[in-house]
Amino acid sequence: MKKAVVLIDEWNISRASIQSGRLMNYTILKSTLEGVLEGDFNCDYVEFVIYVGLPPSREDFSDQRTSKNGFISMLESNGFLVKTRPGMPTTNGMFKANVDTMMCVDACSRFMDADIMLFVTGDGDFSYLVRHLRERLIPVGVACLTVAMSNDLKNACSFFVELDDIVNDLMQPVETASDLV
Repeated sequence: MKKAVVLIDEWNISRASIQSGRLMNYTILKSTLEGVLEGDFNCDYVEFVIYVGLPPSREDFSDQRTSKNGFISMLESNGFLVKTRPGMPTTNGMFKANVDTMMCVDACSRFMDADIMLFVTGDGDFSYLVRHLRERLIPVGVACLTVAMSNDLKNACSFFVELDDIVNDLMQPVETASDLV
């Protein structure tokens, strides 16, 4: 059985889609990437792991946290393995919840069981990790919108899936400012 592991940086991909004036449809993203991995790489099993930063557990973030919990429930009901990290407040009602370390640790522990790995992010901080995993002789790909793609990351991977080609299927137009929250 040929297995693939897909690691998704939710904040990076969501931010990139918002920069494009659209919202990511994660269920279509999942089925599209399954098609690529099953069709182009003959994978029999694909595990999707998505890393989500949670708003802080404070009253001033309660609406954002409720919304994010609903989003997580939708992801879980559609077959995603969701890993979360509580955020810390920053300025102007924003928060920071860096999940990069979680993704790195999971990638290093899961690559032994995977025949192929796919990172769904454009974050150049993953360039060294992608190169390191390639040195272990497994194909390592990156899928991203070009608006958020780091050239270092693109050059580090074995293959690249440009999500711009399927952007109209993957994303819904942003209709109001509240859609961005």
